[in-house]
Amino acid sequence: MTKKRKQQRKSGRSASSLADHQRRGKTLTPPLMRHPVTLWAWSDHRLPEMLWACLLLTTLPRRQVIGIMRRIATTARDWSQETAEKPKDLAITHSGLPDLPQELRTKVMAIICEDLAARRALAPLLLFPELPGYSIWHESLDELDVKPDWPPLMTAVARTLYHQSEEATDARWMKQFFLLAVGKLHLPTQEMVRQIVQYPDYGDLRAVRPFIRASEIGMVGLDPPPTNWATTFWTKCLNETPCMQRTSTQSSPVISPIGTTAEQIASVRKDVIEHFFASLHTTATDPRHDTSFGTALYSLSILEELVGILAPTSIMTRFALRTLLECTLTLVYLAYKDDPDLWKSYRVYGAGQAKLALLKLEEDEGAAQYVNVEELEELANDDAWEEFLEINLGHWDRSTLLRMAEEAGMRSLYDRYYPWTSAYLHGHWSAIRDSSFQHCMNPLHRLHRIPRSGARPLPDVLVDACAIVDETLSVLANLYPPFVPRVSLRS
Repeated sequence: MTKKRKQQRKSGRSASSLADHQRRGKTLTPPLMRHPVTLWAWSDHRLPEMLWACLLLTTLPRRQVIGIMRRIATTARDWSQETAEKPKDLAITHSGLPDLPQELRTKVMAIICEDLAARRALAPLLLFPELPGYSIWHESLDELDVKPDWPPLMTAVARTLYHQSEEATDARWMKQFFLLAVGKLHLPTQEMVRQIVQYPDYGDLRAVRPFIRASEIGMVGLDPPPTNWATTFWTKCLNETPCMQRTSTQSSPVISPIGTTAEQIASVRKDVIEHFFASLHTTATDPRHDTSFGTALYSLSILEELVGILAPTSIMTRFALRTLLECTLTLVYLAYKDDPDLWKSYRVYGAGQAKLALLKLEEDEGAAQYVNVEELEELANDDAWEEFLEINLGHWDRSTLLRMAEEAGMRSLYDRYYPWTSAYLHGHWSAIRDSSFQHCMNPLHRLHRIPRSGARPLPDVLVDACAIVDETLSVLANLYPPFVPRVSLRS
């Protein structure tokens, strides 16, 4: 992302903007995915491999743990220089420690477990007989005056689960520093070497810390062959510790701004009806007049339901917002074109959909309770006998809502409301996840998703719904002026 684009970001998030994505057909690809990437997540795979370091970093003073790592690196460097033996796989991960040459492993373990406070911090490792090299750890931590327990492990994982946390970065540095000391890691410049060797006391940490994280990711190929330890660790944590529901810290309910009232909507409806009759000049079929006022009244009816029956924070209100948007954009487009044939096409298309639904229901052996078939038949034959009514299986203007919004200059309104409300309308995973699941607060469960005990109150839609309806009323006012009333309450 260019510096200019970063300055334009309103959210402040360190992620690529929509403009940075590359479009291929109907897929938008972010910059990092334009080249083949193998994701090997820190929390899923690499954190369990550095669990001993995470326990020390979240229990002992940071400087003490960094000092331990410096001693390990010095010892490993001296050993590497003194011995002719150069094993292929050298690492201080849990999977790598058992395979270190015995002399080096003994020295490393002695440094890690030298201090009593450090041995106490490492006690939770004994909860896992499946741990690679368990006997080595058991021997080093034998006869502790504390029993291994889950809470210290929860704390350690909670503080290192996020890959950019200070503790996680330090653990990743420890792994990297060891490989540099034994000569397995080669960096292109002495400046980079110095940043690792003298961390965290050298260089601008705003640049050094991202460098450590990025280069540690690239070191995955230097790790020993993977074991099942990471999978075993997370599975045992799931089986041995309970899920934890999020407890609300909200002391009082959120007070949403009042967009409108039932009385205001009723007043506007009355004004729309009066304006309908004032602007009526023929009893012949008038698609322009009927569609304009019908869309406004239909939108007001939806808004009345939002205020009167539905909680504005419910899932169903997202469907209403999506429908209001489509009604408004359709009317805006029709008014922009203001073509008699197009107004008629919209009306005929709707009658054809009623005919299609009628014919489908007649073929259905079951009885649909949500619709009155006799009324549906009347709608299908409202303007002409259905035998003279074609059914259009496409779009009434051979277009899409997006194209209509763009042509009528309403793309911003489309972008503001269409994508997320459509996710709810179509039952996309993101909407299901948002309303039906929450994060488990047990860090040993990797913040996995668990069902909510009840429906989650979603952000109130009423103010947005009023803004969309007012847009519809503005179009109506332009088509049949003058018309001033609006549903939004003005402060």
